[in-house]
Amino acid sequence: MSFMKKVLKNIVNFTIILVVILPLFTTNIFAYEEQEVDKLLEEYKFGEAYKILKENLYDEDKNIDPIKVRKILELEFIVTDTSSMILHALELVEYGQNSKDYYNQMIGYYYLGSVYYELYDDTKAIENFEKMLSIAQSKNYPLGKGMYYMFTGLIYSSYEDYDLALENFTKAQPYFEEAHLDENWIFPNFKENNKFMIDLIEIILSKSQDKASRFVELGDAFKDKNWELKYSSMSRCGYELNKIGAFKEAAYMLEESKKTIALADFGDMYNKFSGYMDYDLAYSYYSMGDFKRASELLIDEDYTTNNTKLEVERGELINQKLREIESKEIKRQSETKTKIISAISALLVFLLITVMIIVRQYKVADRLSQEVYERSIRDNMTGLFNRTEIINLYQKNIDKDISLSVIDIDDFKNINDTYGHSVGDIVIKDISSIIQDIVGDKGYVGRYGGEEFLVILKKSDQYDSKKLLEEVRITIENKKWFFKDSPVTVSIGLLNEAKNTSFNNGFKAADELLYLAKRNGKNIICHI
Repeated sequence: MSFMKKVLKNIVNFTIILVVILPLFTTNIFAYEEQEVDKLLEEYKFGEAYKILKENLYDEDKNIDPIKVRKILELEFIVTDTSSMILHALELVEYGQNSKDYYNQMIGYYYLGSVYYELYDDTKAIENFEKMLSIAQSKNYPLGKGMYYMFTGLIYSSYEDYDLALENFTKAQPYFEEAHLDENWIFPNFKENNKFMIDLIEIILSKSQDKASRFVELGDAFKDKNWELKYSSMSRCGYELNKIGAFKEAAYMLEESKKTIALADFGDMYNKFSGYMDYDLAYSYYSMGDFKRASELLIDEDYTTNNTKLEVERGELINQKLREIESKEIKRQSETKTKIISAISALLVFLLITVMIIVRQYKVADRLSQEVYERSIRDNMTGLFNRTEIINLYQKNIDKDISLSVIDIDDFKNINDTYGHSVGDIVIKDISSIIQDIVGDKGYVGRYGGEEFLVILKKSDQYDSKKLLEEVRITIENKKWFFKDSPVTVSIGLLNEAKNTSFNNGFKAADELLYLAKRNGKNIICHI
């Protein structure tokens, strides 16, 4: 899997929809006979508009109007009609090629990239986004360049690679300033949204102690803006506030953001957009100890009278909290014991106090050095080896009998889309623990990026690599989750014989096997 393929995997979809797609709907951009559609779009009644436009898209000779096609593509992105979206995007590309309308051809490639990303065909997604950029560069379309770099920035930010994210958002901004938009494409919020992301990431990267107040100030700046700006900015600030533990402030931001959803009629898609907020809000309230409010947000109306279901989900929240408390207590007891031993030792060896001070200082320095080293090789979220270290471990063991496997969470983007990124983080953490517990000292486990893990197993007569990974797969499939009844699954690509194989070649082979598993129905292991 290429780097761009991995970063595309976990893109923050609701941010992209709001930043890149929804701003297109704020103006009547068509001069055609369906005045009812125009009126519905002006009123943000996207579901109704889509149904009418779909029935009146072509003229009697089946000819296309590129303006209408662009409009139906925008609506299809919202209602996730992916098959129709591919057809219409290809029509727009073909129209642009035949008529040498390179602008519409560029937009067609953009939507092809978007829909293939939605379908998890990352190779085709990247291919089409790069075609979009190529046209934008050759024909000097600043808007296309800005969209490419903004999209790339969103991808990197979803992987918390904020340095690269900031670099791409910064590249995008001058292009949005330069863009002269035609009458049919009005992007009123591009500059504002891109500047917002720059400001947001600068706060994330800062080492100041007032991050919470700065996030609130940034979100409040959009409180009186149009609903798209308010929703996208305040929801993102709420998500970041959750991450730093400012749960009260996060709840305020998310509640304000959620209010804006009622201003637009998404039809059947209302629950999709509202759901983004519900699960992040549930995380805020749960973290503040308000389990009742959290449970109300997590459980839909059909389950509100099911006390058993309520107690199970509430129990899951409480158990997680207890585990956190237990972990902190163990750490506190350990620190207390160390201090007591140090004090007794100092009293017993009073005559050697100077020496003991030197020794203690050395130990502290050594411990701090070890802690710094551990942080440098560990993934912050999961505690697994990070990308750099898992590759180093592979290189160190390359001359030994080892296997290499790539594990990827199936349909993870749908989990983020449906339940929110806070729930997605919980899924990643829990699955990481399952993999680590089963692998144990039989090998090494690392988080390669997003929802993707690498496992290096040392060959042994006492176990079989495929059987061990099958245990991982089955354990994950059988795990019960507090947020859904259906299972979360993983697909696995396994290269059994990786001895004396370079990392690039070994990873490429395991990754190809992983995608073979994806194409064959997911939740399986493909190996050679």
